[in-house]
Amino acid sequence: MTSQEAAEHVQAELGPLWPRDRPVPKELLAPLCEALWQEGINPNRRIVQQRLPAVNDHAVGPGVVAWRRTKGLPEQGLRSPHPLPTNLEELTKIVSLPIAKAPFTCFDPSNDGRWLTPPLKVLRYLGRIENRSVRDAMALIAILRADRLPRSLYCLISNFTYILRRLMNEQRIEDVTAINPDHLLFRVYAGEAGQGLTDDQRQTLISQWNVIRNAFEEYAEILHQRDKTVTQYYARPTATQVLNAAEMMFVDRIDVGAEALRSPEEIGRMLKEAEEKLGALTEVFGGTCVVANMCPAKFACVGCAGNAPDPGKRYQIEQKKAWAEQQLRYAIREKLAGEERTLKQLFADCKLMTQEMDLIEAARADQVQPVNVRHGATKG
Repeated sequence: MTSQEAAEHVQAELGPLWPRDRPVPKELLAPLCEALWQEGINPNRRIVQQRLPAVNDHAVGPGVVAWRRTKGLPEQGLRSPHPLPTNLEELTKIVSLPIAKAPFTCFDPSNDGRWLTPPLKVLRYLGRIENRSVRDAMALIAILRADRLPRSLYCLISNFTYILRRLMNEQRIEDVTAINPDHLLFRVYAGEAGQGLTDDQRQTLISQWNVIRNAFEEYAEILHQRDKTVTQYYARPTATQVLNAAEMMFVDRIDVGAEALRSPEEIGRMLKEAEEKLGALTEVFGGTCVVANMCPAKFACVGCAGNAPDPGKRYQIEQKKAWAEQQLRYAIREKLAGEERTLKQLFADCKLMTQEMDLIEAARADQVQPVNVRHGATKG
């Protein structure tokens, strides 16, 4: 059924005496909205009302909103060159053919459920990316990392895309495949590129680019094994990996943080040595960075040995710890073992940094505390 036929059906059902402002039944508007969607038109009140001149936009509003909710779309339509995808089949229409047929992903015809589909919010965001090459790249990373927490995956895709597009516009790059990652990242690090980016955006670009590169490299290794039976064989954990995993079960029961707790004197010595070598130090999340070379922790500053805690930034660590605790409960509820272990480590790192801040504050308080010396105290 075309949108024109659907509109004529609605008008025939309403009849000539239908009041202009009376809400049109939702079940009547749903086929019209669906027909527009199939024709590449994103239905909203204005577009639907233009097909039904006998009523006003208030009459079609409730039905359009109800249909958009069933599709997982925002209540107000956004302009897009194509309908925003709400499922895997619709995503295949807006990505290149090699992406739409990517093996060992949710696009694989033999997928038995092991390869997950990205969440709806991510699918809709991919549909809003105008540059085709960027959309293909982000679609691939979305299906390769679909097992991540929905919010984590959405933030990875949206943040990286926003920064990457700004960088591409600045450098006048139209195709993401023309980028030499090592050369471009070095220019960003050296300040020769990314002039319009903030320091946080540069750090985000570098750290998330490493995440995306690792995902692509892992996928390339899988594709190197053309025989799926061989790939499944090598995907099984080895005996050494099983033993290492078994040993890690006992690590969680050991208070490693107590051994890693640094004294205020040690932290002060780190800062002094860094000032002598580097001069100006870099302010990072929760403290001050004393590392002179490229960041070994990929800007994961909480828990990094090169981060000298600053009690004045305690609120940052407290916020991170509260977030980690909230996400940890979610990971436990959803039985995400990998995320659970990572979040437990993050929570422990936050706790360790707050303990070091406590020691620093106590040491500072002792330094300013007045000392009274009493000579020749008399007995009784």
